Amino acid sequence: MSRVQGTPQRTFSLPELKWLEWQWCHDISGLVAFGLSDLLVLDLSWSTSSTWWHWKKIMEKAQQLKVLILKHCRGLTESPVSDAPMDLERLNLEGCSLLPGVGISFRNLGKLVSLNVKSCSFVEKLPEDIGSLVALEELYIDGTSIKAIEFPEGSCGKLKILSACNCKSLSLSGSIGNLESLSDLALDGTELSELPNEIVLLKNLEKLYLRNCRKLEKLPEAIGRLERLQVMDLSDTVVDEIPPSVKDLRKLKVLKMPRTFIKTFPEGIRNLERLKEIDFTFCRCLMGECDITGLSSLRVLLLEKTKFSEVIGTKGQSYDFPNLVRDGKFRISERRR
Repeated sequence: MSRVQGTPQRTFSLPELKWLEWQWCHDISGLVAFGLSDLLVLDLSWSTSSTWWHWKKIMEKAQQLKVLILKHCRGLTESPVSDAPMDLERLNLEGCSLLPGVGISFRNLGKLVSLNVKSCSFVEKLPEDIGSLVALEELYIDGTSIKAIEFPEGSCGKLKILSACNCKSLSLSGSIGNLESLSDLALDGTELSELPNEIVLLKNLEKLYLRNCRKLEKLPEAIGRLERLQVMDLSDTVVDEIPPSVKDLRKLKVLKMPRTFIKTFPEGIRNLERLKEIDFTFCRCLMGECDITGLSSLRVLLLEKTKFSEVIGTKGQSYDFPNLVRDGKFRISERRR
């Protein structure tokens, strides 16, 4: 069943009902009329209902529910977490702009894999027992007013994705280093001036996004300990140098630093053999030589509006490198012996 319209006046057993999508629902009380015992997916996105006092009864009937989608339900003013079924695996509250909080406890949601509270701008904190979400793999808090998150040692051991873009009040504590499975960390548009040193403990981190962090001045000196890092995006930060330990990022494939204040081509990246893309566009302080002789996998080199005096490469990079995408008015000179 893909979509339901109107308000049922009698109970429908519908024993085979597994997926119910009722977007733009004007009155969720109609759900009480359905037999929901086998329901696995419920999508009420963009509901304009004001009858959320029926919610507890609805959830009592949907005890097998795995996925609950309440995106942009602007009439939702109380968290549905406390009444959610214990088997719930995915909860999406994105854009519930009047939601004041997520709830006081996650203790009944031990099977939750994904939690999305993006653009819930009044949400200022998550329950203190977030560590009880032992199955959690994805946490999206972008655009909230959350100020801090604590990850006690041994908690959220399966968390792979943490997205906190545009959380203007967010500060990161050293407890982030306890997220041993984290692979994707997105902090774009935050007000962070630095990262906690414990971030280098994230041994499985593959993608680090810090775009538009306009107060971010530096990276941890031991950033090279992120041995699995493949993508690092520092676009539009005020970073002016990369620590020498970057030379140990042997799996790095993409380095983006457009519109930063970097002054010289980073010595540490010169021999990163897997590096495929470098973006230094509009780095107006960047000057001297750009030496790419050790970058055998390089395919994209963006240097527009830099002040490099020379780009130095190998003979192959100069003449036999048709796949290299580049901008700006420069040619690759062969390294002189």
